[in-house]
Amino acid sequence: MPFCIGLSAIFESDRTVHARTFLAAINHFINSHDTRGLTFIFEDDDASPEGGRGAARRLIARGADVVVGHFSSDAASAALPLYASSGIPVLLPAATKQDLVNEVTHAFRLCPSDNDLMTLLARQLLTHASIDSVLLTHDSTEHGESLARSLAALLEPSRLRITSSLDHAAALVYCGRLNNSIRYVNELPERLRDRPLYLTDDALSSWFIEQTAPRDTLGIVGLATAGPGLAAGETYYQESLAALQIARALSHCESLLDALQTTTFDTVMGDVQFRDGENRFTRAALWTVRNRRFIPFTSA
Repeated sequence: MPFCIGLSAIFESDRTVHARTFLAAINHFINSHDTRGLTFIFEDDDASPEGGRGAARRLIARGADVVVGHFSSDAASAALPLYASSGIPVLLPAATKQDLVNEVTHAFRLCPSDNDLMTLLARQLLTHASIDSVLLTHDSTEHGESLARSLAALLEPSRLRITSSLDHAAALVYCGRLNNSIRYVNELPERLRDRPLYLTDDALSSWFIEQTAPRDTLGIVGLATAGPGLAAGETYYQESLAALQIARALSHCESLLDALQTTTFDTVMGDVQFRDGENRFTRAALWTVRNRRFIPFTSA
């Protein structure tokens, strides 16, 4: 009987440019790996809680053995309890919300969590003596709110003050999805061009570079790539391809949960090993843009 891999995300590139990256990873996987005995089913989750629940119900009904996806934390948080009730493990390539894998036993995250990302960003902010206040804003998605909460909690006991004033902030931090991050950057007043500005992982896309003017003071916190010469624009691709490689490996296992809790998987991201649902070997990095390319300048 074929092993069924369920895939859930937004698949239309006119709704998110990330769709191109995910579909490119799927295409590469199918063309470069032995997929005999595998079947693939697709369900769009609209990157929303309602869409996530609907996609989960359909994937369960269609017989998915394992699910790769719900790249949006908003969709993933709503869908995961349904998979847990049905005993279906879920590989989360890019959903960072802190409590996603803590609340269920069937979720396994490949990427850094909110706390991983924000710990590195907090350290970066605290190393600059000239930064004594931060304007922390988000796009009101679960993804953005969760990242902002993590950073606020990390900064609360520090010397840094979180301010609500754009003009009095020594640095700006915006947590949110790609298109919202682009809009935020493009709408910042010109007088703030030299102000340190930090964005979160969803902004690590070539689309961001295409849609914004260069800024020397920009930093984006996201996944540290697996090896030298790999660009930040490939992080989403790596996460997607690695999840598919793990799903394929699971097709040869009797107990999927046992395998996920005990196996070290060889993937394009490097070794992946899960402990309490988190990838032990994932690392965060801060990226900047130079000559229209993402360049890493610190990692953890």
